[in-house]
Amino acid sequence: MPGPRQHKNILSATSSLFKNEGLKVFWKGTTATCIKDGLFAGIYYQLYKTTKNNYSGYETFDNFLSGLFSGGCATVISHPFEIIRAKIQSGTPFIASKLSCGLKQIYREDGLSGFLKGVTPRLARKPLINATTFMVFETI
Repeated sequence: MPGPRQHKNILSATSSLFKNEGLKVFWKGTTATCIKDGLFAGIYYQLYKTTKNNYSGYETFDNFLSGLFSGGCATVISHPFEIIRAKIQSGTPFIASKLSCGLKQIYREDGLSGFLKGVTPRLARKPLINATTFMVFETI
């Protein structure tokens, strides 16, 4: 159950964050987000283009399957940077000063499974969205 509200509204929360942590608080996790999104887009697009004509011969269905496959692969591969971003932004004890240190810290604390924590909700959403997007884009 959530605890009591700390702020009346978004303006109150924004003001409090700015007063307590300064302007830099609004850019926490930006580097990890940029790497995650860049990595995701590069892998996703390349895999999609490589696999889009290798399935059933039905173009719309092939586009959907390629988007699903490439979206799933790109989600899993880029997920460690999502974990780093979430840890930085949530305020959990995370001492990494560089992304490489963050990856090492996650491995040290949780092993290889630490890189996949929370991937299931992303896998339930992102590949379907990506598959639908490319299927519609290629059809129109």
